[in-house]
Amino acid sequence: EVVATGFAQLWAAKQEAARLKKEEESASFKFRERTVEMKTEEEIAEQDFAATFVDFTPDFADLEVRREGDNSDNVELHQAREAVAQRQEQQEEAAAARRENAASSISEDDLVALFHA
Repeated sequence: EVVATGFAQLWAAKQEAARLKKEEESASFKFRERTVEMKTEEEIAEQDFAATFVDFTPDFADLEVRREGDNSDNVELHQAREAVAQRQEQQEEAAAARRENAASSISEDDLVALFHA
């Protein structure tokens, strides 16, 4: 019985030593080193600018008109220029028509009244 008790105490001591060793290893993982990357003022400013002013370039890439090189094959550019020219012609014609209507609606009596006023 003394031998069995001695073996039991020896086994318990080894188990306790193993448990303490595991606790020490797990405790060492609590204090791991962390690396922090500091950003420069320029990087912070760029991120702030990007967050404030959203870049919609990818969203409108299919609508973008090329501005470099030979534009002779760029049909969209030609159509846009023609539409602008037509709009300008219509605006000029409308302005001329308004001037004519305004001039014809003024009578000679109105001009005399304005002159004497």
